[in-house]
Amino acid sequence: MPAPYLLVMLACLAGDDATTGQPVGPAPAAEGRVLAPPDYFNDANTTAWPDAPSGDSKKVYEAVARATSDTIWPASRSWENILSWSVGITLVVGGLSRTKRGLHNSMMCLAIFPLACVSFWAYGFAFGWGNWFNGPVPPGWYSPLGPGLEILNHGVGLGANPAAVGEFKYGLLGTTGFFPHAFDNAALLSLFWLMLVSFETAATIPIWSMAECWSWRNFCCYGLWVALPFALIANWTWGGGWLAQAGGNWGLGHGFVDFAGSGVVYGLGGMIALAGRRVVGPSGRHLRKVSRRGIPLLTAGLAILLVPLLFLEIAGPAILNAKTAIISAGSLVLLWPLARRRTPSPVMVGCGALSGLVAISGACAYVSFAAAVIIGGVAGIVFMSSVSLLERKSIGVEAGAISVFGASGIWGLLAVGCFANGTGGHGFNGVVRDAYVAKYGNDGVRGLFYGDPSQLVVQLLGAAVVAIVGFGLAFAFFKVSNWFVPVRVAAVVEPAVPRAADASGQQPL
Repeated sequence: MPAPYLLVMLACLAGDDATTGQPVGPAPAAEGRVLAPPDYFNDANTTAWPDAPSGDSKKVYEAVARATSDTIWPASRSWENILSWSVGITLVVGGLSRTKRGLHNSMMCLAIFPLACVSFWAYGFAFGWGNWFNGPVPPGWYSPLGPGLEILNHGVGLGANPAAVGEFKYGLLGTTGFFPHAFDNAALLSLFWLMLVSFETAATIPIWSMAECWSWRNFCCYGLWVALPFALIANWTWGGGWLAQAGGNWGLGHGFVDFAGSGVVYGLGGMIALAGRRVVGPSGRHLRKVSRRGIPLLTAGLAILLVPLLFLEIAGPAILNAKTAIISAGSLVLLWPLARRRTPSPVMVGCGALSGLVAISGACAYVSFAAAVIIGGVAGIVFMSSVSLLERKSIGVEAGAISVFGASGIWGLLAVGCFANGTGGHGFNGVVRDAYVAKYGNDGVRGLFYGDPSQLVVQLLGAAVVAIVGFGLAFAFFKVSNWFVPVRVAAVVEPAVPRAADASGQQPL
């Protein structure tokens, strides 16, 4: 899916209750989570629920119903979003590639979606969200999608609660939801499609990094494997696993926070891209010197990825912050060469703007407009610095994917720990601290600059986990799979190596 739609869909999933901290359901019973809908979900019920907003059970029912319907709308448009991302990333990869391998690269951009969808349907969703219902929630809360997700209540972890099946002190993996087929369960299908689109985004990123030289057979194996690292990181972050539980277990802020996937989606994709490129070997073609023939395709692809968000009519804080960060990052990458009396590169400007979106995704619901400007600007600097570093290591065109998604995604995670201002995420990951409520009036996600340095600590931990686990698993996969199915295409089918270099030593395209 295009990156803008991920923000929109997650904003719809959150709804008013998740962002304002209103309780939308009962606290877990002493013997474990209740699996049947509580009485106040019955429209005929007249007994007020004591923890409900204003003590009105009808309001709780309506709040859950509204959140469910708001999520079904974007989830029903998932394939439209996936198609948009497919077209955008195909044009970007096509613009960066040489003509001889254009068909090969375009086919990969299209084929990743059915391949990854199969792996996510078979086991990815179960591993990632199979124990979602037992994740940490604040007292008095219920899933914003209603009781339909009560079936996702088994998993694997450490420190099992003997009084409640499926509850762990440190959740590691879900074990329900393999081959989901509950087509009458709107809540389950909404969550499935929402997270599938997020997963497809992460799975596509390495194609940019390994364009032109990734063998088709190894790519197909990758498409069936890639759900594993995504499901692990997603379970620990979004599925109620041990990173999400770090706030309650270790007193580290609200646990690991990543609103729209700076780390879980983009950072992870960037780490897989880096690992794949390390195994395949560098291309030596600089990102700044893409063929002029590819510039129109590249520009069109970036426009498809960015323009829908810039002109989106939804005016929520998360969307406005995303637009702000895009403009801030793109402007900095545009003006920096001008300040040094150099000509800006359209490739660098477009990729820089995309890096702003990647960086703000993790924090957009929790920061101010001014912070979004800073986060986007720093993302532009991180992107340019990363490209320069990688090019010195002979990593060229592929540096775009690694820098835009990997480096900027990691920065986005750290930005949450620095700039989150406490206005959103009340009770997030089950954390409600009386001291913060007494001091600030609520206990929202709050970073270093707003009184909670522990949030930065857990963001550093989460960023390290994303980088190490993502790169480590991917590097192992490519190394092992290379023994059976070579990762790199045969030399005879690779684009011909240019015969001469220019004065700077860069091979002409």
